[in-house]
Parts: sequence; structure tokens; C-alpha cells
Amino acid sequence: MRRLDEDQDSLPDWSSVRTKQSLSSSETHITGKEKREVSALYRECKKLEKQLQAVKDRGEGVTHVRSVLKSKYTTLLKCEPLFSAQNDLSNRLWRMVFYSQLEELKKLKKEGDMSDLLFSFIEESKVFYVDVLDTLVAQKDKNNWEYLLDDRGKPLSVNTALIRLISCCQNHLGDLSRYREVYDDDECKNWDSAREWYTAAHRSNPFSGNPHNQLAVLAHYSGDMLETVYRYYRSLAAREPFLATRENLINFFEKIRRTSALRTQSSRTQPEQRAWHVAASPTCSTSDFTSCFLSIHGMLFTRTNLECFEMTLDHVASMFSTLLTRPDATEEYLLRLMAMNIFTVHNASYRPEGYRPTASDEQQRQILKAKALELTFTFWALMMDTNVQAAHAALCVFITWIASDDEVLPVILNSVPEAELFSRFCRLTSTLMQYAGGSQPTQEMLFEEIYLHGFICLDQWGAFDTKLRSACTSLQSASSKRLQLLQPFTRHAVAHNLITQKGSILTPSKELVEVPSFDLTAQPVKGVKGAAGLGLARGKGKSSKSGHKSPSGKG
Repeated sequence: MRRLDEDQDSLPDWSSVRTKQSLSSSETHITGKEKREVSALYRECKKLEKQLQAVKDRGEGVTHVRSVLKSKYTTLLKCEPLFSAQNDLSNRLWRMVFYSQLEELKKLKKEGDMSDLLFSFIEESKVFYVDVLDTLVAQKDKNNWEYLLDDRGKPLSVNTALIRLISCCQNHLGDLSRYREVYDDDECKNWDSAREWYTAAHRSNPFSGNPHNQLAVLAHYSGDMLETVYRYYRSLAAREPFLATRENLINFFEKIRRTSALRTQSSRTQPEQRAWHVAASPTCSTSDFTSCFLSIHGMLFTRTNLECFEMTLDHVASMFSTLLTRPDATEEYLLRLMAMNIFTVHNASYRPEGYRPTASDEQQRQILKAKALELTFTFWALMMDTNVQAAHAALCVFITWIASDDEVLPVILNSVPEAELFSRFCRLTSTLMQYAGGSQPTQEMLFEEIYLHGFICLDQWGAFDTKLRSACTSLQSASSKRLQLLQPFTRHAVAHNLITQKGSILTPSKELVEVPSFDLTAQPVKGVKGAAGLGLARGKGKSSKSGHKSPSGKG
């Protein structure tokens, strides 16, 4: 039997050692003696961590202790991935051995010309992590990457552990590539390598929020505010959220608020309304829209200046209506906006851990959620009315979401006239069927399935988890697959007699079947224009200048 404390050079080829083991099973069978050896080695590592702190305080012997700790942790990572994932050894190794040394070298660089030493350490660290990554990948079950789809609530499997460690290594390689650019004095930065590693980490473990947080950092370096907030949202909207992101977002939105306030100091707007105000313009640029869009998101996320919400929503709806007619409104761009809006509804229910809400807090949550829903519905209605093909993915994601969320759909049906909502849904389905007939079939996943994989707001229904695999088994066009994903909403409508006229639905086998579903010739409700066509107003509210109505009936 192997010794767990042997030198790394004498480690066997674990890809061949573990070929007889089923890495997709919930556990590998190791003897009690092996478990004792693993526990003993882990105790040694924890002692070395304390010893490392002690020698750092004295300023001597640090290199030796780090080297020994690195060797023992590496042995555990390569030989016992399940134990390593359960005890977060990859991150402990990073913090104790690599990150702490990077910080020390960074200080030395500021004091003198130590750039060569710093960059040399970064390159050596990258070589180390690539070696560990190769070892872990060699052990993994090549046919089981969608590991977490069926693992919720079950014991951690070896295959899941390996993928988590693989993602963690890829994330650290992204960090090292990012530090290489950050510490370089060259003003021209290239974040491509870091971005590729972070993206790989997300693809390996789409349910971890950490890679999205790191991608948000890169977006911030590049000055892309929309991408920054989107990535921060995705970092929080994950099964394994990166909790530090929330504080990062609060600080980021505060910077946006200050910038908005400076831009409007000379306006006649009341001081309390200046905080998030951004003026609308018929010829607004994409950057103008981004500022306004992020302003309203800042209100919802920080829960401040909500008295300006209706005014800002009018501005952002007007700008968005104009933007939809431009080439900037790509499929990815519109899908990102829709996902961000959906997140604001999800985030309205956020409470700090251990916090006990009062009756007043619950009332405030309902108000916040209503405003977030109003924003989301407004964007959906404007996309529907513009009827551009680039919006199909975002439109279908919206329907998928409201059909899957037990809390959202009742609120919609309580706020929106059913005839108007389902008239729009029928028009969307009719449009998709037209494109389904003329589109080229594909075996690839839908763009939104890949782009939003791991997005917890769509996790309940599982459209982008278990459903996506069945959607890819047959040769279908993108529009046909989207029709398939809309079936739960169609069934809901039929079951509640909300759609009574006969029409055709395209089944997964591409057969047209007659069902009591919807009127394929449905047109917008007479006299209804813009976002108001969704019926966002309760009672007899008046339309605002942008065609938008609020649930309260205020313009």
C-alpha cells in the first residue's frame, strides 16, 4: 500500500491506479488503515500551518516550512481528492503557501526592483498548478462532467470532488495570470489568459460563484460596468455563492450613485431625487442606457432611494425601447439584461444569515419584489413589441422563469390581465413556430442553456440542468427546442382554461399536433402600446411618456 507522506516524485501514475475504481460512485472503498494515514497526514499539515505562522513572526525558516507544507498538501490533493474536497485543502494550500508569498513579494517589489523574483514565482506557481490539474483530470470519469445535477442532498462523490478540485485549480491559475498583469508596470494589460482560466473554472463547476466573482474583477479592470454587475449577480445566484461578492456590489453601486449625483448637480431635480437620476434622451448612447439601467439596479440592490424608482424606470424603459432597434441589441446582450432583472426579484428575498425579519421587513420585501417584477416585466414587454429575433432567447427565459417559480407566477396573474399576458405568449409561440420551420436543425445546446448554466433563479424547474440534456438528444432547430422548453407554461394555460382556441404545438419529435392551446394569430390587445401592453397597471392607471405603467397605476 502507498505511503501518503512519500515524495511527490515517487507518486505512482494515479490515472492507471484508479482505472479499476468507479469514480462516479458515491464513495471509494479505502481501508481503516488508509483512513488513519490520511487523518495523520492532515494533522501534520495543520501543525505545519501553525508552525508557518510562528516562523513568519520570527522571520526565519519560512521557506522550508512552506516547502514541506506544500509537499504534504499536494500529496493529499493528488491521492485523496474526496478528503481534500471535503476539507477545502485546495484553498488552504493556496492561502498558506502561494497567496501569502505573493503578498510578501508584492511588498518587496514596492520597496525595490524585485519584479524578476515576483514574476519568476508566479510562473513556477503556474507550472505547479498545471501539474496538479493534469493529475486530477487524469483521475476523473471522462463521461461524467454534469456531476452536480443529481448530487444535491447526496454524499459527496469522488467524481464530484475531483471536478470541484479541478475548478479550484483552474481558478487559481486564473488568479496567477491576473496577478502577472496587475504587477506588471506595462500600461497595456492583457486579461485573456486569466479570463480563459476563470471561464474554464466556471465550465468545470457551473454551480460555484467564485469564477464569476473573478470575472467581475476582470470586467471592472476593463471598465465594463454592465459585465461587472452581471458577473457579481451570477456569483451570488449560484448554489455555492461567493458571499464576499455582496459587499463588493454594495461598494460598486455606491460609486455609481456618486457618479450619477455629480452628473445631475446642476439640474433642477430635488436633492433627494438626484442620487440615482439619469436623464433620458431620444438619441441616448449605449453608455447612457447602461448608466440608467445600473442606477435602477442600484436602488433595488441597496434598497435606497426607492422614491426615485418610477421616474428612473420611465427613463430606462424609453432608452431600452430605442436601443432595441440598434445592432447593439445582440442575443447575448438582451439575455444578460433579462438575467440581471430576474436576479433582482430573487434578491428581494435575501436576508442576512440569522436575521429574524419583522412584519415591517416583510412588507418592505413585498414592495421591493413588486418593483423588481415591474422592471422585469417592462423589459419583457418591450422586447415582445419590438419582435427582433435576437430577443427570442431572453423572451423564452422569462417564460421559463415565471412558469418555474411558485411565488412569481401568482403575483403576475394577480397583477396582469390574463388576456394580455397570454396574448403576448401566443404571439411569441407563433413567431417561434415560424422560425422553427425555416431554421437549420442543430444538435448543440441552446445559447441560453450554456450561457445561464448554473443560474440558481432557473434552478427550481431545471430547464438548464436535466431538461437541457433531453433537449439535445434529437436533431432540432433552436426555435423548436425553445418551444419544447415552453411546454410547462402552455400546459398551465390549458389546465386553467386561459387559452381556449385550438392551435398547433411543435413536439420534440417535430410533429405538429392539434391541441387546445392558443390562437396563433393573436395580436396585441387593441389600443395597448409599449410595455403597458403587459398590463402592468392595476385599475385605471395612466400611461407614462414611455408607454410604461406601474402596478400602482402611477405613471
